[in-house]
Amino acid sequence: MCKKNYPLVTSVVLCYKKYDHLYEAIKSILSQDYPCIELIISDDASGDFPETEIWDYIEKNKSDNLVKLKIIVNERNLGTVR
Repeated sequence: MCKKNYPLVTSVVLCYKKYDHLYEAIKSILSQDYPCIELIISDDASGDFPETEIWDYIEKNKSDNLVKLKIIVNERNLGTVR
């Protein structure tokens, strides 16, 4: 639930096979002080997506302002236009 009736702001992180900046992007979102954040991370069937490590990283670094979290791992590559 969002504090003080702030609207929910959603940040989406998309990735495919390259994770060089993935944790940096997540860290940037988690460091925001806006009180009502949803984070969606979507991987387009990379095959070696580190989902468990990402869940662990977020659990260790999140604040109370992260009110929703969803990690989507596509089973097959959908491409950039889907």
